[in-house]
Amino acid sequence: MNRALRVTAFVAVLGCATSASATVVSDWNAAALAEVRLSKALRNGPPIVARALAIAHTCMYDAWAAFADVAVGTTDSSGSRRRPANERTDENKAKAISFAAYRCLRNLYPDGSLPPPLAQPSVRLNTMLLSLGYSLNETCNTDQDCRNSSPETAAGLGNIAAQAVIDARRHDGSNQYGDLTPAPCPVPTPWPLPCAATAYGQTSAHPTPRLDEVWAYSDYVAADYQPYVPTNPLMGYCNPLVVVCERQDIVDPNHWQPLIFSNGQACLDSGSGTEETCPGIQLFIAPHWERVTPFALTSADQFDDILTIPPPDYLKNSGHYHKNVDDMIQFSRSLDTGRKLIVEYWADGPSSELPPGHWGLFAQFVSQRDHHTIDQDAKMFFAMHNASFDAGIVAWHIKRKYNGVRPITAIRFVKRG
Repeated sequence: MNRALRVTAFVAVLGCATSASATVVSDWNAAALAEVRLSKALRNGPPIVARALAIAHTCMYDAWAAFADVAVGTTDSSGSRRRPANERTDENKAKAISFAAYRCLRNLYPDGSLPPPLAQPSVRLNTMLLSLGYSLNETCNTDQDCRNSSPETAAGLGNIAAQAVIDARRHDGSNQYGDLTPAPCPVPTPWPLPCAATAYGQTSAHPTPRLDEVWAYSDYVAADYQPYVPTNPLMGYCNPLVVVCERQDIVDPNHWQPLIFSNGQACLDSGSGTEETCPGIQLFIAPHWERVTPFALTSADQFDDILTIPPPDYLKNSGHYHKNVDDMIQFSRSLDTGRKLIVEYWADGPSSELPPGHWGLFAQFVSQRDHHTIDQDAKMFFAMHNASFDAGIVAWHIKRKYNGVRPITAIRFVKRG
């Protein structure tokens, strides 16, 4: 069985394992992952997806907590939303969770964000809510409507809990709404407009921004903060054994280098676009992500003092560089079937839910395997996705701090003739 078939078989088994007897929490996790896969076209990267899933499940957790005996929501530390004991039923929990998930996902994935012929998010989310037996009449349309929902009903509490989480995350440094001052273009270009305007995704406030508007989740200008600019120019991505690769300039072999693919080069060669408007030109997704407010950590650099990672210029003028390149090549030569399968699964091609979403699939599998209750799932998905969210913030902090070289740059630098 070839690698692609093995991966397909594995994913099919995982999907089947989560399709029966799922809790409403698991069902809404699947709905969230469906939006993640479609939003891939909007260039939402792993840390952005981790945040979205964490927010979605925090909305669900906070709604569930109002019907729990002990738990309190992240936006209700006093427990003021807790309902009387006779209302703490699984039916009310499921309804509150569903309306919270619906409201939250409508905020994270607004209509107008997907190109035709794709249906907009509300179509799928409306269908999901209706399939559970609920009425769209109990949803809320604006932030204030959600805040003013009735706390006496499960649907109203779901709306209130979701909006409280949305409000709490409104200014968390992610630039979800694209309303922060856009950073200058991170690649050399004569184009006068900020390339951030076309780099990332939709905003909740402006699903289809103009070219001179900053897009959601893109880098921005702030006090005491320098927007990211790559050390190296674009590198052509091609097989050097087959064709002559253009753009092989390397300014600093110790640092990351963005890639330009064949369609990007063709776009530039034809004059139909620029480095910030042509497809197939890589940007550092969310270089500002270390500035996002974590869930449990105090900051992205909280544990920097205990890191054993060497300083950023560790490889410069050292014998380790060549040895590491040789080790990478040897490791690639010795890949066995198991390792190849792992690579294929985590490669995240089109329509993928990205690594944070993979963990959501694993959680769905565990939920169904272990016959979870709605209470267990509300807590498990909440804890797991927020851990993933914090891990993404720290990982992007390390990426930005060290700006480490990618294997393709290092190998071409050492092995070029």
